[in-house]
Amino acid sequence: ATPLRVGGTFRLTWTFVCLLVSSSVLGGDVCEAGEGTSCNMPKNSCELSQYTFDDLDDTKLTSLFASGKPFLIKDGVADSSSLQSHKEFLEKFGGLEVIPRVGLEVMVDGRIAKDDASRPRPSVTIAEYLQHLTKESEGIERVLYGQVLSKAEIEAREETLRTQNKIDPDTPQRTVSVDVSDIESFLAKDLSRLGDMDTPLLYLAHENSGSPFQQHGKSVHVALTGKTTWYMYPPSVGVPGDISARFILSEVDGEYLGELSKDRDIRPLICEQSPGDVIFVPEYWPYARRSSMGSVIYSKQEHHSPIRPQNTERVAELKKLSEKYPHAHQFDVDIALSLIKDNPEETVSRMGKAIETAKYNLALRWQVCRLLGRIGAKGQALNFASESIKLLTEASGLESLDGSESDSEELPENFYGEMSASIAKIHWSKFGQLLLYDLNMPLEAIVCFQMRLQITPGDIDVILLKARALTMMGAMDETKVAIQEALDIDPDHQKAKDMLKEIDSEEARNLAEAMRSMGGASGGDKFSREALKAITDEDGRVRIPERKIKKSKNQ
Repeated sequence: ATPLRVGGTFRLTWTFVCLLVSSSVLGGDVCEAGEGTSCNMPKNSCELSQYTFDDLDDTKLTSLFASGKPFLIKDGVADSSSLQSHKEFLEKFGGLEVIPRVGLEVMVDGRIAKDDASRPRPSVTIAEYLQHLTKESEGIERVLYGQVLSKAEIEAREETLRTQNKIDPDTPQRTVSVDVSDIESFLAKDLSRLGDMDTPLLYLAHENSGSPFQQHGKSVHVALTGKTTWYMYPPSVGVPGDISARFILSEVDGEYLGELSKDRDIRPLICEQSPGDVIFVPEYWPYARRSSMGSVIYSKQEHHSPIRPQNTERVAELKKLSEKYPHAHQFDVDIALSLIKDNPEETVSRMGKAIETAKYNLALRWQVCRLLGRIGAKGQALNFASESIKLLTEASGLESLDGSESDSEELPENFYGEMSASIAKIHWSKFGQLLLYDLNMPLEAIVCFQMRLQITPGDIDVILLKARALTMMGAMDETKVAIQEALDIDPDHQKAKDMLKEIDSEEARNLAEAMRSMGGASGGDKFSREALKAITDEDGRVRIPERKIKKSKNQ
């Protein structure tokens, strides 16, 4: 999606915040579903074991937490009759400040590392998010999700920024109008009974929106407003491949999640949550959420400790967790990062295992390729990148670049093959820059940039990235045409004018000639030059065939 900028520094793309809202009344028979099983779900019901807080003494509650199964507490921490409307909540708590999780970051690692005030990440208030949401041109996602900050944390972060001279000294000290503790005091019962999870999260979802499947440590979720349906799989089963493939390129498809209730082979546990209800999610249970109306959920989650290299005790612990939760790719990534200095071979192996575990997770693939390229494992990085681009092309519902039908079996038969352009364009740009700057593969990068330009034809930044790749190939004539294409869109674009002046210099001409004569990985070899010629039209513009959407069996 188009990035959201707050204060000129914050980029919010595919974001979510931990407030979810539900308004239906839970009804129907209680289903005591065991791990890996499900029940016939009546309308407005929950397949999780259900209790009331009054029925649970501390011993029983501790036993439930230790069982490793999700459960629901009806009116768990609040009297539902005292809860405010969605609009009233947003007005009262609009000053709450959240560190949003970028959607691609959530895909790579659903866990949250507690904020470090010495290295503050960009934050946004609920009111600021809602203000940007009203601007159609911003293209902001309809779900906000992330750690909500306390007054003390906000003040500590501001002090750090002032020390780093990132805030004008004349700027008055901020006044914090609302604190995270105000939410907990607003709730009627003590949250501390629900365990030692210490990272507060806010999830704010709008009508007909939701969040994709994610996994992390144990967590509790209090519904404050709206109507929320949860979809969960046991960690021993994981999210089936044809479901995870569905979400690699799309915002959450509420209709598709709803259809899961009818599929007996891949059906998750399903639960509707009403205001005041609490859901406990054990560690590393994959879950997704869907809101049919505006929703707010306040959560507490076990925070994730950042990985430190060369920590042998931590590596041993991570290997045990990897065996315990074979469908959670995060542990293999953690092990790889821990061993990056001592054992680069196992780093490469573990990264490959992570991709095998989450083969449709393009954001993970991009990060793995980038890391491998930086530690010198460029062969493996290029292999993973090639697989990823093929997967991205097919997941986008595209035919192969030569117009023929693809015979790949990477995607399941019932994959719909429709992409979300707002997410696909992010991936095409990311993989293009990976190939250009990390793997030194300008020709392949050009193809990625051109795929992006088919989605956003007038994107000057991407046109200039393509021009930079052409320069690296020594194709100066084609570079000029690309830069002129950008200037035709915006004659005053300073970066484009500077690039045009740069390539007209004698130094640039000598460099281009050296590239053409040298060949090799820089893209100046004969094969690359011939391939470039094949995708260059009579006007000198680099193009590839227009994308053609394949019709899947479900269309």
